[in-house]
Amino acid sequence: MHNLDRTRQRCVVALGFAQGGRRGLEQFVRGQSLVGKVGVVVTAVRGGDLPGEIRIVVQGIPHHYLAYAVEPLPAGAQVLVIHFRGTRQVDVEPWPPIAADHTTTG
Repeated sequence: MHNLDRTRQRCVVALGFAQGGRRGLEQFVRGQSLVGKVGVVVTAVRGGDLPGEIRIVVQGIPHHYLAYAVEPLPAGAQVLVIHFRGTRQVDVEPWPPIAADHTTTG
């Protein structure tokens, strides 16, 4: 991404704050795709129709979402967003972190 593009994005975020406070920022984040982002479980996801809470950092700002998963996930687990339901709700699945000594073979 070119530096000028980054500056334009920051201006859009700043304008959102000026015009609508935090709501302006939420609309900006909502416009981005959360699918494929990795987050951390803050409040345990109980599984099925019983949500928990996750935190996802988007452009350096943490955002919290209600999260649903097929199976229970403990607090502190890393998760992958697989579906955005709208209104700050997402579907997630477990996402194991890559070990520090991870190597590839070929």
